Amino acid sequence: MASLSCSAQGCGWRFPWCDACQGHPAQLRQSLVLPLRLNIANCAFSRPSLTGHWCKPPGQGTLTGEGDYHARLQGTHATAIDELMRIAVLSPMINPLAEPFAGGTEAVTAQIARGLAERGHTVTVFATEGSGVPGTELRTMGLKPSALRWLAPPDQLDGATMRALLVAEQRAFHGILLWLRAHAAKYDLVHNNSFSGTPLLLADSVGVPFVTTLHVPPVLLEQVAALRTLAENGTPSRLIAVSHGLAQEFGTITPVGKVIHNGVEIPADSEVAPDQHLLFVGRLVPEKGADLAISIARAAGCTLLIAGRIEDDAFYRREIAPHVDGTSVIYLGHLSQGEVWSHMSRAAAMLFTPRWPEPCSLAVLEGLSRGTPAIAFATGGLVEQVIDGETGFLVPPGDLTAAAGAIAKLGQVSREACRADMVQRFSRDAMVSKYEAYFQKIIEGARPSQGG
Repeated sequence: MASLSCSAQGCGWRFPWCDACQGHPAQLRQSLVLPLRLNIANCAFSRPSLTGHWCKPPGQGTLTGEGDYHARLQGTHATAIDELMRIAVLSPMINPLAEPFAGGTEAVTAQIARGLAERGHTVTVFATEGSGVPGTELRTMGLKPSALRWLAPPDQLDGATMRALLVAEQRAFHGILLWLRAHAAKYDLVHNNSFSGTPLLLADSVGVPFVTTLHVPPVLLEQVAALRTLAENGTPSRLIAVSHGLAQEFGTITPVGKVIHNGVEIPADSEVAPDQHLLFVGRLVPEKGADLAISIARAAGCTLLIAGRIEDDAFYRREIAPHVDGTSVIYLGHLSQGEVWSHMSRAAAMLFTPRWPEPCSLAVLEGLSRGTPAIAFATGGLVEQVIDGETGFLVPPGDLTAAAGAIAKLGQVSREACRADMVQRFSRDAMVSKYEAYFQKIIEGARPSQGG
């Protein structure tokens, strides 16, 4: 086994070059991680091991393009391909992992999977038909996007419909877990991002380390029941929460061992002069509080633009649609990422008015990445994302008067400071690095003892 050394100043990282296949170097120049996923006969890197086997550079020279890769990893490259992992990622299996993402959980799940794949790890994503995460293998298990989707809030569904949905969900995840158990030798870790209790209860049967990220507050009865049962039986799940606030909420149910904040891609900087309008981005459901944002904008005499998917038709027709007049309140629809960023860049501020303790809002981070301040209720993970008076303003939950008053103070907030804080604390690369390190730690801890 040989390697090519990296020319980045001060870096001792070595790029693998397998002597068994001479085609690797050319492909390596095109994509620094692609060859590590190739399945070439007799190639020692076709099935990367966790132990690693690196050799001293034989003097073949350096590769072009590695500087860009270093910039993307933002200083994390020292361990990025130290130990390549084979990871199975379970999505919520409700909506496709594809733009425009139906919600934050889908977006975060896709970003983690994509980020790990970019670093050379082998990633298999279990998601519905219509999904697509670059660099990963997709397994849909024949599941269509509508199969497990609740088409109305639970209180609007009859008992028979709810039972049918729960049975369908249990059957789907039971099938996935059975498949994983049969193919356990292919994986080093399973990362569960679903809302179902079934994967939690069956985690020990898979045969590889299993870790779950908690994305929403403890309002999903089946998930909460599973977590409580496991904790009471002395076998708590291995859990990650997306904010300290969310970890505290689950703390009365089960231990939460790790907090990793959500992160987002950092778009190219832009010099766009903001308008005077406000912006609300989020799913149009009662818990997100778009109707409260309308009241705040109206009290401040500002135009409000709303972007998001209509998930609760009754709520939209009752609380949102009557106010949409194309002038003071404008509904933009469910937009692509690029369209959302464009509107964020031009907004004077974004409003975050949830009725529930928001776990870790992607929209807050995306807005800050464009230099747009946030006016938010001081609840859940929002208090960890927004620095009051520096990157926006935090007001008491439900206090519409205080939120409207904060609009007049936006001149005190530097848009450059908003972007700088987000880049420092909440980039996608920072999030992926934390997941990567934690996954490697879990896998290392699961290995058999080497003692004699």
